[in-house]
Amino acid sequence: MKDFKYDFVTDSFAVNSKEIHLLRNEEPYRIYKLETVSEIKIFYGKELKLWFVAMIIGLIMSGVGIYLLLQMVKQIFFNYTDAITLEHYIVTFPPLFVGLFLLYSSLRKTFVISIRTQGKELYLSLKDLIKNGQLEDFFKFVREHFSSKVKKMPVESTINLD
Repeated sequence: MKDFKYDFVTDSFAVNSKEIHLLRNEEPYRIYKLETVSEIKIFYGKELKLWFVAMIIGLIMSGVGIYLLLQMVKQIFFNYTDAITLEHYIVTFPPLFVGLFLLYSSLRKTFVISIRTQGKELYLSLKDLIKNGQLEDFFKFVREHFSSKVKKMPVESTINLD
């Protein structure tokens, strides 16, 4: 694979002044040239593109987990004939914890970049840039190199990363 020079790198994408590279295991698997990009939006929004699907699945799994937990508590306090076995815990807690994690993930917000190119829309999280303290520099870079493509972008004075 070629060695590419990137100005900004996250786990899922990298950017230089001419291209946007989608990454897997730190290797580019898809490259979008600046000429093919029709629109760039950067905004504060949900980290997941299909957050409502994650929320629905999380609600269902959490509901099942809570129901099973209540059945187990009812059995412990009101029915002394059956013992609580390991299977009760194995069946009860994983759906509850996975459901709660999906609910948390679906409600999490961060800065995201939406890139429209050739009928496709890429929805990428900027949380790695926030972690590395590069978000302000990334905004300046996008304004300098992609200014004709930017349709929506936050003003630096309104950004609160705390």
